[in-house]
Amino acid sequence: MTENSTPSRSSIRRWRGQTEPIAALAAIAVVVLAVGLYGGYVTGALSAGGTQDPAETVVEQVWDNAGSDGVYDETDDRLEANLRPPAGKTVYLEVVVTDGDAPGGERLVDDVLVHDDGTIETDVDEDERPDEVTTADRPISVDHAGTPPGDVDSGTLRVEVW
Repeated sequence: MTENSTPSRSSIRRWRGQTEPIAALAAIAVVVLAVGLYGGYVTGALSAGGTQDPAETVVEQVWDNAGSDGVYDETDDRLEANLRPPAGKTVYLEVVVTDGDAPGGERLVDDVLVHDDGTIETDVDEDERPDEVTTADRPISVDHAGTPPGDVDSGTLRVEVW
């Protein structure tokens, strides 16, 4: 090839799409760093649920175990079934339904107190609860004893942890 001539087509093709190795390594490093930062952010965002309020953790746990069909049956289901209370914490659980005739507009369906030592108390006294508690609630359907199948009421699952 002479100085004044243009490069042939084959020589242009040979160099097309190639880059310096240092530039390629830098680009790979940037991509790996970006994926690592994104992964760290996602992990941090997801693990924030691990620091969830103990009452929220318990209400989710109890709601998941309350009824296999998503309905709390007051004769068959037990609130404390498969409950794993937070270490060293006492947990009070109750299910109430809306009832216009009841005092306060709610009627208690079931309640239980699980002490920090694992003992279970079904006859719960209001005075046993301290002033400072963390609470959480969640809607739950309630099937009452003696009602036709499928006749459910809207209720609330409440949890107090101290």
